[in-house]
Amino acid sequence: GHFTTNATNGSAINNLAILDGNAATIRGLGAGIDSNSTFLALAISDNVLYAGGNVTGSVSGSELNGLVVYSMENNTFSQYQPPRFLGDDVTVNAIAARPNSNHIYVAGQFQSAGALPCPGVCYWDTESQQWNRPGASLNGTVLALKWLNSKELLAIGDLNIDGNQSVVATYTVKEQSWQTFEGASTSDIPGSITAFTPANTAVSKFWLAGVYTNGSSFLAAYDGSSFSFVRNMFDDETEIRGLEVLPINKNHDGVSNLN
Repeated sequence: GHFTTNATNGSAINNLAILDGNAATIRGLGAGIDSNSTFLALAISDNVLYAGGNVTGSVSGSELNGLVVYSMENNTFSQYQPPRFLGDDVTVNAIAARPNSNHIYVAGQFQSAGALPCPGVCYWDTESQQWNRPGASLNGTVLALKWLNSKELLAIGDLNIDGNQSVVATYTVKEQSWQTFEGASTSDIPGSITAFTPANTAVSKFWLAGVYTNGSSFLAAYDGSSFSFVRNMFDDETEIRGLEVLPINKNHDGVSNLN
């Protein structure tokens, strides 16, 4: 996030703290990240931390914008940092490692990674140490990513797929193609999505929160075949930033969204 605290050794920590439960210590990343940075997304793959957000600074001889990579094994910044993101108001909102691969998918608001055009979503190949664009039809800003399996990726945000506006889309790795999600066009859900959470491990069901174009907040539940909505429930100026699904211990037949 965006905060200041103290490490076990008394030094200052800005915006990202690493807690070591075995050693009962807390430490930061070290010098190089600008103190006005804000971290919004974290992922660990092969003992390497990928941390994204509104992140700037200079580490390992590389200028940062949106993402930094840190070795958890050596407790140092990775010597080779991915080329920085470019665009207006660069922000990384989501990081998702593809299962059983060496590809780290990074999403948010940006137009390119280094010299590679890849608006909204890029993936970092940890073996070849280079950015790649997944498909060529996606544009827009991505809020969240979630792998349905090792072959299919779900993306949430303000998306444009070959000119079609949608708040949800899927990416198929083998075909390298993006598809809009049925029932999730901007005519079906006119507004901005502010939060997402799966409702089951298969991600065949999920919840969205957002703000309609008229300024009112809403919840949307996808049950595997269609969306249902919770509207006119929240006071004006409500903006939902996080969702979590918890189990219930009895049926609520009168409330379809709880069954």
